Amino acid sequence: MLALCLLLRNFAVLLFHPLRHIFTGILLVLCSSVLNAQDDNSGDTAITRKRSSPGSQSLRNLSMGNDSFVPWDSAFPFVHRYVPALASAMPFADLGVAGSPQRNLFFSAEQAAGLQSGFNPYPFQNKFAPDFIFYKAAVPFTRFSYAQGGNGRTAFNGTHTQNFSPTWNVTADFSSISNNKIYAGSLQEHMHKSTTAGSRFKTQNGRFSQYLVVSWNRARRNENGGLSDDSLFFRNDTGTLFGKKNPLKRVEGEYDPMLAAAKSFYASRYHLVEHQFQPVRGKNLWLVHRLDWNKDKYQLKDSRRDTAYYGSWSQYATGFVNDSFAWSFLKNEAGIGARAVAGSTELLLRGTWGYEWSRYSAEYLYESIIQRTQALHGSVIANAPSWQAHVQADYYLSGYAQGDYKLAANARYTAGKLKAHAGLVLQQYHMPLMVNRFWNNSFDISNAGFSPANLQQLQAGVATSGSHIRAEGTIIAGTTNHLPYNYGSLNYQQAANLNFAQARVSAMFRLGRWHMDYRLVWQTFNKSEIISAPAIFWYSSWYYQGRVFKGAMLARLGADVWYTTKYDPYVYRADAAAFYPVKSNSKAGNYPMLDVYVSGEVKTVQIFVKLEHINNNLTRYGFNNQYFSALHYPLEPFRLRIGLSWKFFY
Repeated sequence: MLALCLLLRNFAVLLFHPLRHIFTGILLVLCSSVLNAQDDNSGDTAITRKRSSPGSQSLRNLSMGNDSFVPWDSAFPFVHRYVPALASAMPFADLGVAGSPQRNLFFSAEQAAGLQSGFNPYPFQNKFAPDFIFYKAAVPFTRFSYAQGGNGRTAFNGTHTQNFSPTWNVTADFSSISNNKIYAGSLQEHMHKSTTAGSRFKTQNGRFSQYLVVSWNRARRNENGGLSDDSLFFRNDTGTLFGKKNPLKRVEGEYDPMLAAAKSFYASRYHLVEHQFQPVRGKNLWLVHRLDWNKDKYQLKDSRRDTAYYGSWSQYATGFVNDSFAWSFLKNEAGIGARAVAGSTELLLRGTWGYEWSRYSAEYLYESIIQRTQALHGSVIANAPSWQAHVQADYYLSGYAQGDYKLAANARYTAGKLKAHAGLVLQQYHMPLMVNRFWNNSFDISNAGFSPANLQQLQAGVATSGSHIRAEGTIIAGTTNHLPYNYGSLNYQQAANLNFAQARVSAMFRLGRWHMDYRLVWQTFNKSEIISAPAIFWYSSWYYQGRVFKGAMLARLGADVWYTTKYDPYVYRADAAAFYPVKSNSKAGNYPMLDVYVSGEVKTVQIFVKLEHINNNLTRYGFNNQYFSALHYPLEPFRLRIGLSWKFFY
């Protein structure tokens, strides 16, 4: 039966149709039922397996040969931070509602090595195969969380993991965020879903390992151009609480879809399979082969578009827009991995040769752009009782990225309760493919002559932990030249010699049952006129935690505050699913968001009730009275959220 399940599993991942997810799910349930029935077929003599929580490990570490699984964190989680962007506690811009396209406001000049599309409108929500987490589950384990609010807003996350044998783990993860007509009369609807599933298999003798991961992100939304003239969200200059405010002047050339007429669809698929084989029994040396395939696709349809912007030259019928573009990537790697032990120090090594291929195509074009490159990749991890170090090096030999390189080194040292860490990044990279060449019915980007960007970045920090305090501070400083940026349109330019510095501080205090959690981000640039990001982001949380109902429930009563200083707002172009900053008298930021919540935990169930944006009608002048995240898109007003998280065991 085990062999049959393995055969069907390999067949399932070869399916490149959405039905493969349904097929794989049914397969896992059937195999689980049959195998568990086989295990429990010993009648009354069967050993009762106790409830347990699984350990976890990332695919990246497993690929390096590090199969030490991290124990489950049993601390009471912050279940009221029910979406990834809130859980990250980092500054971002979106279209006012969770699940909409997002823009990370924490500046970074670092880029992943190799061919990159540069297209990711959902940086906090998307799930990608290389980041997959596998588990070591003694018994089948299922966890889900659900949150709901007004106007059809729901958020769901579910994970199931199961070891069909001591050396075979299968894990599936699914999340969904949906908004239905969040604002009265806006007709704005949005849905974002992510699905990932993976299989980690190792033979009993340990000589062969296989990792299979499939992931699929997709989103559908009705574009409505924002609600800048809605008096429910904005006051006039006299400070009247519900006074009428004149509409903001729209930026010239900005895409302004019609209400309920423009619809978009986004999809990102990422699948990978990796094999490791130990040719000589007992030797810590193995052969590695890995194949990655992913595709990013975006489509926009608007049947009632104003023809004054597009003109009569449009390839489609006047007044009708149907854009679609896609990047496809294929990456093939082969090499060796090794493990060595010297005293109390463990070394993990991996070296591969890689070939990367990319194709970009747009719906109205008759040909595609093909990019290729070859590269060498190397990675070393050193683990010792008091220190750890990781070095990753990539060098590109030919093709589009010829001459690109990336060297990233990180080290960590532990002395009692004190931990110190430092890092270095040296990188040169060609422009992301979206910056280099991008076609659309409304604009044409062609920057093939851009110079590669160079980055030198240092990072250092310290952390400490005790019974009453946990604190960490990190400083990042760097310089880059020829960094691509856009301002006022999607036609990119290059900024040379940009210097930047950032500081991040986080601290958690406990005084009896009172807890305080603070996070502060500060960032500065020598060319602030081209970088749109808040100089300061501040997050703080205060809560009282203790047991109630005769100790049956662990309860928490708390409040969260989010604040960023002013920055130039971002405009969202629906036809490219991209944000770009604009100079505007209406600044974003300088507005606090206050949430209060009650949460509780009873055995394996956590619940919460949350009041979000309770300062909706309380904020006075001195703060920004136009509280939007992206230009024309206001933040959600006061609302009530409820939700729960539940862990199931076999």
